[in-house]
Amino acid sequence: MSAGKPRLLCLHGAKSNNTITELQVMGLNLDNNFDLVFLHAPFVTECYPGLENFADPPFYTWGRSGSSGAEREADRARSLKHILDFVDKHGPFEGVYGFSLGSAVITEFSHVKTWRDELKLRRCPWKFAILACGGASRFVTVDEAVPIEIPSFHIFGAKDRHLEDSRKIADHWADRITATHSSGHEIDMMMHRREIEMMDKLGDFLNMRLAETRQRE
Repeated sequence: MSAGKPRLLCLHGAKSNNTITELQVMGLNLDNNFDLVFLHAPFVTECYPGLENFADPPFYTWGRSGSSGAEREADRARSLKHILDFVDKHGPFEGVYGFSLGSAVITEFSHVKTWRDELKLRRCPWKFAILACGGASRFVTVDEAVPIEIPSFHIFGAKDRHLEDSRKIADHWADRITATHSSGHEIDMMMHRREIEMMDKLGDFLNMRLAETRQRE
């Protein structure tokens, strides 16, 4: 990692791993501005169909599919504790990136009812969020009537079958910017060359966040 760059925590989606996330953040050029820190989810699982072409096992997830209500709550608690322990040891971070289910997990954690009231933190461990192709909005249990106040950038896929989930997740964030790319449930390595309008909006968002970082130093 390059010295002096702000740090960005990166969370993968369901049935994925850090190798996939590394490809995604390169597709968004996030490695240009940040030291990237990757965290695997706590549950080992099978591969999401097609990802085996891009990454070797093992694969991980934040919540096991087909779980009962009690099991889903236990999965949620374990995933939040998994992140809490990691940021306690390796944080804080300037920002956080999440894809699909990772976006839902970040949304759940970033709510004041979670990080302050439930996990007893003094502050949220990141100051902004980049949420790509949000999925599994059912993971988010916090009250939408009390929005998350930190700045967020939401990437939607025009052909994403989980687009409604992406919008539901975005609705939890008060200070949000959204952008839409022309593909489906994916962030590919050519995104920064093909989706110029989206990348311009993301660049403006990151420039504002980096300026805030410099002001705090």
